[in-house]
Amino acid sequence: MKISVEQLIEDLGYLSDRLSTQVRTIALSVLALIWLFLAGGDQAPHLVQYPPRWSLLAVAVLALLALAADHLQYVFGYVSSKRTLDGAEVAGVSETEIEYRTWPYRLRTGMFWTKQVFAFASVALLVGAIGAVLLGV
Repeated sequence: MKISVEQLIEDLGYLSDRLSTQVRTIALSVLALIWLFLAGGDQAPHLVQYPPRWSLLAVAVLALLALAADHLQYVFGYVSSKRTLDGAEVAGVSETEIEYRTWPYRLRTGMFWTKQVFAFASVALLVGAIGAVLLGV
């Protein structure tokens, strides 16, 4: 089955948007759960023993880093697009090409993958911390 480049670009845009939404959902959910563990009270999950505070704080930091990387992806994307637009306006052209090798574009791409790693790491560490408590390790 053949697919046009335009369809691929549209598909990548859709998938990128969905992945970004998932990262935000995961990070905020992890932060909410950590808050429940740390704040305690009636709404806190009932475990015989809670994971160590340092591990919960490490999970929270990873989730916050995922959100920060998400924000930075858009900041660098803006810088990249603005530089490309400025160059096109100076050249007086109505069409231009994205410069994939520029530092803003590379950082934009890097932040996309960085936020995936931080979100995954926050969930993995949280599961590991709770699993260790439940297994008595």
